Amino acid sequence: MAICNSIFVPIDSSENSDKSLQKATQLAKLTGAKITVIHVVDLNVAFSALRGADFNLHFIETFENAGNELLQKAAGYLDGYENVSYELLKGDPSHVLAKKINAEKPDVVIIAGRGKGQISQILIGSVAHYLLTHTESPILIVR
Repeated sequence: MAICNSIFVPIDSSENSDKSLQKATQLAKLTGAKITVIHVVDLNVAFSALRGADFNLHFIETFENAGNELLQKAAGYLDGYENVSYELLKGDPSHVLAKKINAEKPDVVIIAGRGKGQISQILIGSVAHYLLTHTESPILIVR
């Protein structure tokens, strides 16, 4: 049995997310693990931006397009590693990621500390902190 078969890498547009992709690639090359790169379109942010504006599905599409571009950019940090899948999800990043991690139980989650989200947990970031306290998979926080 391999030491690591699956790696989840939640990303945002922060520099530390780039570092988490690089760490995931290093580990995957050693173990042959599959990398799943995940970006969650934060609907809380999208709907906050819509306050006072007419609701427009095109506006949500703009967030989705930006997320898809971010996933495409992620491929550049994976140094040609081919055992990779990419997923664009929608919702509250903390809750959506925790649900996916608890359902699929990856061997490790590699996540950036203090990304671009609101900093409710000064030291490691709110999403990383939520995953530490609401999932059972090992979490590696990259800074």
